[in-house]
Amino acid sequence: MSLSRLASQNAGRAIAVAPASAAPTVAVANRDDRFDLLTKYIPTETITLYVAAMSVRSEFMAFWPKLSPSFLYWTGAVLTPLMLVLIALGKHRLAAIPEASFRLPLWPMVASFAAFLAWAPSVPGLIADSNAGARILAGFGAVFVSTILSMVEPFFGER
Repeated sequence: MSLSRLASQNAGRAIAVAPASAAPTVAVANRDDRFDLLTKYIPTETITLYVAAMSVRSEFMAFWPKLSPSFLYWTGAVLTPLMLVLIALGKHRLAAIPEASFRLPLWPMVASFAAFLAWAPSVPGLIADSNAGARILAGFGAVFVSTILSMVEPFFGER
């Protein structure tokens, strides 16, 4: 899910109240819900920038030798929550609701940061090609972390 969509969901939370006569319903997870469980916290904007930077890193290293994979990794990790805050602030201002004060989206910031830390190692180039075990672990770890973040969201997310 993009940081923009995550910021929109955080900014536009409304409380839905069911009528008293409404019968209780059982929520059944459909295919889209299961896919959303996996992809909700993938910070697509920063992962996209990271993939692009990793693909041209060797060309840029001629001009900037310190542009290592770990530098790009940590730069992307720091940029992820910062971009989320900027996007959320922009959406808040565009909504032009004077009585609503901007609230820092803490859970989405932490979750997207953790998701970037998990997903970025699955991109070729950060982990040495000779370390197949670590690359396999990175791929499965990304899926695992995304699923766990979605599952713990009810405990830490906005209410």
